[in-house]
Amino acid sequence: DDENITEFLSDLPVRIRVCLGQITSTDLSELLTPLNTERLIVLATHLLPQSSNDYTFDLLPDLALYEQIIFYHNVSPNQWAVFLVLPSKIKGQMHIKVEGFFVGEVEMTEISDIVRSLYKAFYHYFENPLLVEWRRRLHIPTTIAGNDSFWLYIIIVYLSRQANYLDLSMALVTIHKLV
Repeated sequence: DDENITEFLSDLPVRIRVCLGQITSTDLSELLTPLNTERLIVLATHLLPQSSNDYTFDLLPDLALYEQIIFYHNVSPNQWAVFLVLPSKIKGQMHIKVEGFFVGEVEMTEISDIVRSLYKAFYHYFENPLLVEWRRRLHIPTTIAGNDSFWLYIIIVYLSRQANYLDLSMALVTIHKLV
């Protein structure tokens, strides 16, 4: 019907930019906001405090309300970091598991400021004592990534659906681009 065609055409420029690797921060926000639910939220790291002296959390929702939090960070033009945050309470202690997913050649020193900001947010929103466990789950090298922003989008979609990100292949990514 006409409403579906209008919606499809209005989304077309964003989808073309995603497929061409020319995605903007506004495009990402438009694509990722619909993934948010009562138990999951997807957030850009620019919402976190940006300096060591900054303890302002006005831009963030209450993270303690969510079972899953996905932060994404543009390290440099062809490099992305995605952090899947899984808070839980184990034997009365708050436990936060952070799983890292990286597109491009991201060095750990390049994300140290973001890691510090994440720690600040954890200590602000979750009760102490707090145990934080970090794991590096996936690295997609630049040679494979090609369109890094599309890989970012696919990783976040897979994580939000609790799909197996290890099943991702070039064929599946191509299918996602066409759909």
